[in-house]
Amino acid sequence: MLKMRIVSITIGILASFWIDYGTHYIGGTRCSPNVPYTGGTSSSPSFDPYTDVGPNGCTGQSTAAWRIPLALQILPALILGIGMIFYPDTPRWLLLQERDEEAFRALAKLRRFPSDHPSIVSEALDIKASILLENTYTRDNYNGATGFKLHAAQVSLPLISLYQKTRVDFGKSISLSSQTNPVSAASQLVVA
Repeated sequence: MLKMRIVSITIGILASFWIDYGTHYIGGTRCSPNVPYTGGTSSSPSFDPYTDVGPNGCTGQSTAAWRIPLALQILPALILGIGMIFYPDTPRWLLLQERDEEAFRALAKLRRFPSDHPSIVSEALDIKASILLENTYTRDNYNGATGFKLHAAQVSLPLISLYQKTRVDFGKSISLSSQTNPVSAASQLVVA
Protein backbone atom coordinates (compact mmCIF):
# COMPACT_ATOMS: atom_id res chain seq x y z
CA MET A 1 0.00 0.00 0.00
CA LEU A 2 2.83 2.37 0.88
CA LYS A 3 4.58 1.64 -2.41
CA MET A 4 1.43 2.59 -4.31
CA ARG A 5 1.28 5.91 -2.45
CA ILE A 6 4.91 6.63 -3.27
CA VAL A 7 4.36 5.73 -6.93
CA SER A 8 1.22 7.88 -7.17
CA ILE A 9 2.96 10.87 -5.56
CA THR A 10 5.91 10.47 -7.91
CA ILE A 11 3.62 10.26 -10.95
CA GLY A 12 1.78 13.38 -9.74
CA ILE A 13 5.03 15.32 -9.40
CA LEU A 14 6.15 14.09 -12.83
CA ALA A 15 2.86 15.14 -14.44
CA SER A 16 2.89 18.57 -12.80
CA PHE A 17 6.48 19.19 -13.94
CA TRP A 18 5.70 18.36 -17.57
CA ILE A 19 2.50 20.42 -17.50
CA ASP A 20 4.49 23.40 -16.19
CA TYR A 21 7.25 22.84 -18.73
CA GLY A 22 4.81 22.45 -21.62
CA THR A 23 2.94 25.64 -20.85
CA HIS A 24 5.99 27.74 -19.97
CA TYR A 25 6.50 28.75 -23.59
CA ILE A 26 2.95 30.01 -24.24
CA GLY A 27 3.44 33.53 -25.56
CA GLY A 28 7.24 33.23 -25.55
CA THR A 29 9.83 33.36 -22.83
CA ARG A 30 11.07 36.92 -23.13
CA CYS A 31 9.85 39.54 -20.71
CA SER A 32 9.50 42.22 -23.37
CA PRO A 33 10.15 40.91 -26.91
CA ASN A 34 10.67 44.42 -28.34
CA VAL A 35 13.32 45.42 -25.78
CA PRO A 36 16.83 44.08 -26.56
CA TYR A 37 18.89 42.45 -23.82
CA THR A 38 21.49 44.80 -22.31
CA GLY A 39 23.14 42.50 -19.79
CA GLY A 40 26.05 40.17 -20.35
CA THR A 41 28.57 40.76 -23.12
CA SER A 42 28.04 41.95 -26.68
CA SER A 43 28.67 38.45 -28.01
CA SER A 44 26.41 36.81 -25.42
CA PRO A 45 23.68 39.21 -24.25
CA SER A 46 21.57 38.26 -21.22
CA PHE A 47 18.47 39.60 -19.49
CA ASP A 48 19.00 42.50 -17.11
CA PRO A 49 15.89 42.97 -14.94
CA TYR A 50 16.75 46.62 -14.23
CA THR A 51 16.81 47.80 -17.85
CA ASP A 52 15.23 45.11 -20.07
CA VAL A 53 11.64 45.50 -18.84
CA GLY A 54 9.34 47.58 -21.00
CA PRO A 55 7.28 50.54 -19.72
CA ASN A 56 4.19 48.29 -19.37
CA GLY A 57 6.03 45.53 -17.53
CA CYS A 58 6.64 42.05 -18.88
CA THR A 59 4.32 41.59 -21.84
CA GLY A 60 6.07 38.73 -23.65
CA GLN A 61 4.69 35.71 -21.85
CA SER A 62 0.97 35.08 -21.85
CA THR A 63 -0.92 34.70 -18.58
CA ALA A 64 -2.03 31.32 -19.91
CA ALA A 65 1.48 30.11 -19.09
CA TRP A 66 0.54 30.02 -15.41
CA ARG A 67 -3.26 29.85 -15.57
CA ILE A 68 -3.45 26.56 -17.50
CA PRO A 69 -1.12 24.60 -15.16
CA LEU A 70 -2.89 26.02 -12.13
CA ALA A 71 -6.28 24.98 -13.48
CA LEU A 72 -5.09 21.50 -14.45
CA GLN A 73 -3.36 20.88 -11.13
CA ILE A 74 -6.06 22.33 -8.90
CA LEU A 75 -8.75 20.11 -10.42
CA PRO A 76 -7.69 16.90 -8.57
CA ALA A 77 -7.28 18.90 -5.35
CA LEU A 78 -10.82 20.25 -5.66
CA ILE A 79 -12.19 16.78 -6.34
CA LEU A 80 -10.42 15.43 -3.24
CA GLY A 81 -11.48 18.39 -1.14
CA ILE A 82 -15.14 18.06 -2.09
CA GLY A 83 -14.96 14.28 -1.69
CA MET A 84 -13.69 14.63 1.88
CA ILE A 85 -17.02 16.17 2.87
CA PHE A 86 -18.67 12.82 2.20
CA TYR A 87 -16.14 10.73 4.17
CA PRO A 88 -17.53 9.25 7.38
CA ASP A 89 -16.00 10.14 10.73
CA THR A 90 -13.22 7.80 11.83
CA PRO A 91 -13.76 5.48 14.79
CA ARG A 92 -10.76 7.02 16.57
CA TRP A 93 -12.15 10.55 16.27
CA LEU A 94 -15.57 9.36 17.42
CA LEU A 95 -13.99 7.70 20.46
CA LEU A 96 -12.04 10.89 21.17
CA GLN A 97 -15.36 12.74 21.19
CA GLU A 98 -16.80 10.03 23.52
CA ARG A 99 -19.36 8.94 20.92
CA ASP A 100 -18.76 5.24 21.54
CA GLU A 101 -21.90 3.80 19.89
CA GLU A 102 -21.22 5.67 16.65
CA ALA A 103 -17.58 4.53 16.79
CA PHE A 104 -18.65 0.89 17.10
CA ARG A 105 -21.02 1.29 14.14
CA ALA A 106 -18.34 2.99 12.02
CA LEU A 107 -15.79 0.31 12.87
CA ALA A 108 -18.33 -2.43 12.14
CA LYS A 109 -19.08 -0.85 8.76
CA LEU A 110 -15.35 -0.64 7.94
CA ARG A 111 -14.67 -4.26 8.93
CA ARG A 112 -18.02 -5.60 7.61
CA PHE A 113 -18.87 -7.35 10.85
CA PRO A 114 -21.76 -6.81 13.25
CA SER A 115 -21.02 -4.15 15.88
CA ASP A 116 -21.09 -6.74 18.68
CA HIS A 117 -18.52 -9.01 16.98
CA PRO A 118 -15.57 -9.80 19.31
CA SER A 119 -12.96 -8.41 16.91
CA ILE A 120 -14.86 -5.12 16.62
CA VAL A 121 -15.20 -4.83 20.40
CA SER A 122 -11.53 -5.72 20.88
CA GLU A 123 -10.32 -3.18 18.30
CA ALA A 124 -12.53 -0.43 19.69
CA LEU A 125 -11.27 -1.11 23.21
CA ASP A 126 -7.67 -1.01 21.95
CA ILE A 127 -8.31 2.37 20.36
CA LYS A 128 -10.00 3.62 23.53
CA ALA A 129 -7.06 2.39 25.65
CA SER A 130 -4.55 4.21 23.43
CA ILE A 131 -6.62 7.40 23.69
CA LEU A 132 -6.72 7.12 27.49
CA LEU A 133 -2.96 6.53 27.58
CA GLU A 134 -2.29 9.54 25.35
CA ASN A 135 -4.61 11.74 27.41
CA THR A 136 -2.91 10.64 30.65
CA TYR A 137 0.54 11.29 29.20
CA THR A 138 -0.54 14.70 27.91
CA ARG A 139 -2.09 15.63 31.25
CA ASP A 140 1.03 14.53 33.18
CA ASN A 141 3.64 16.07 30.89
CA TYR A 142 1.88 19.09 29.37
CA ASN A 143 -0.41 20.21 32.17
CA GLY A 144 -2.56 23.17 31.16
CA ALA A 145 -1.26 23.40 27.59
CA THR A 146 -3.89 23.42 24.86
CA GLY A 147 -4.10 24.14 21.16
CA PHE A 148 -0.95 25.48 19.52
CA LYS A 149 1.05 25.55 22.78
CA LEU A 150 0.35 21.84 23.31
CA HIS A 151 1.29 21.00 19.73
CA ALA A 152 4.51 23.04 19.90
CA ALA A 153 5.49 21.40 23.20
CA GLN A 154 4.79 17.91 21.87
CA VAL A 155 6.90 18.56 18.76
CA SER A 156 9.82 20.36 20.40
CA LEU A 157 10.28 18.21 23.53
CA PRO A 158 11.29 15.02 21.66
CA LEU A 159 13.77 17.04 19.57
CA ILE A 160 15.32 18.58 22.67
CA SER A 161 15.59 15.22 24.44
CA LEU A 162 17.05 13.64 21.29
CA TYR A 163 19.71 16.35 21.22
CA GLN A 164 20.50 15.82 24.90
CA LYS A 165 20.81 12.05 24.46
CA THR A 166 23.08 12.23 21.42
CA ARG A 167 25.32 15.18 22.19
CA VAL A 168 28.94 14.42 22.81
CA ASP A 169 30.38 15.58 26.10
CA PHE A 170 33.55 17.35 25.06
CA GLY A 171 34.23 18.35 28.66
CA LYS A 172 36.03 15.04 29.14
CA SER A 173 39.66 15.28 28.30
CA ILE A 174 40.90 13.09 25.50
CA SER A 175 44.58 12.39 25.44
CA LEU A 176 45.83 11.96 21.93
CA SER A 177 49.42 11.23 22.78
CA SER A 178 51.69 9.17 20.59
CA GLN A 179 50.96 5.95 22.51
CA THR A 180 47.18 6.31 22.24
CA ASN A 181 45.66 4.92 19.08
CA PRO A 182 42.69 6.70 17.46
CA VAL A 183 40.26 3.87 18.25
CA SER A 184 40.85 4.05 22.00
CA ALA A 185 40.77 7.85 21.88
CA ALA A 186 37.40 7.74 20.16
CA SER A 187 36.14 5.30 22.78
CA GLN A 188 36.85 7.94 25.44
CA LEU A 189 34.08 10.14 24.05
CA VAL A 190 31.16 9.89 26.39
CA VAL A 191 27.66 10.06 25.01
CA ALA A 192 25.52 11.91 27.53
